[in-house]
Amino acid sequence: MPRCPECGGKMIYRKDLKVWVCTSCGIMLTREQLDEIREKILFESKKEEKRSKAKEYLDWWMGKEE
Repeated sequence: MPRCPECGGKMIYRKDLKVWVCTSCGIMLTREQLDEIREKILFESKKEEKRSKAKEYLDWWMGKEE
C-alpha cells in the first residue's frame, strides 16, 4: 500500500475513479502521478546526498594541516 507523498498517510485505491486517495489529507493521484512524484523525490535526495558528500570532503580538505 503506497504512502501519501504529501503527508505520509495511507492511500487506498478507488476502482471507480481509478485513482489513489489519501485517507489523511484527501489528495487524489493516478499511479503515473505517484510514480512521477517518487522519482522526483528520489532524484532530489540523491542530489542532496552528493552535495553533502562534496561539502564534507571540502571541509576535510580545507581543514588539513600542511
